[in-house]
Amino acid sequence: MPLLSFDTKTKNDLTICKGIKSEFFAQFCKIALDFLKGGANRKMLKGAGQKLKVKAEEVEIAVGSIARILMDGAKKALTENDMLFSVGDLGLSSECCQVLSKFYGDKKDEIISVLEKSKTSAIPEFISLNWRLEVEVARRTRHNEAKPSNFYF
Repeated sequence: MPLLSFDTKTKNDLTICKGIKSEFFAQFCKIALDFLKGGANRKMLKGAGQKLKVKAEEVEIAVGSIARILMDGAKKALTENDMLFSVGDLGLSSECCQVLSKFYGDKKDEIISVLEKSKTSAIPEFISLNWRLEVEVARRTRHNEAKPSNFYF
């Protein structure tokens, strides 16, 4: 049983990758890593779509799926062989599966660092809460505290 399981959406997203050469698929992997780092590069996606004679949106969907596969592999700390075993279930050619697993093995540390950066930037973290203490002390030292009340005129 593969270490990563893929839903039908991921398999369908990679349909344009099933008929391409491994050199093009290697470029898709590089674009996917760039996608993880800073979002989609429209110019690269459009160029890849023109070479393959498909829409840039289809290329973006495939690249997004590859990026998701790379992230899932990094989250589960898969080895290169584990990744190769897992992606064999996608319906890609054996050359493309080997390219993906080799790329993952070479760039695993970089993918993990991108994931760690996104994890730290996603949730804000308080550095200093001294201001809350100052506000509470100031509130308690006021002599006349205004208390709103309901007046009917």
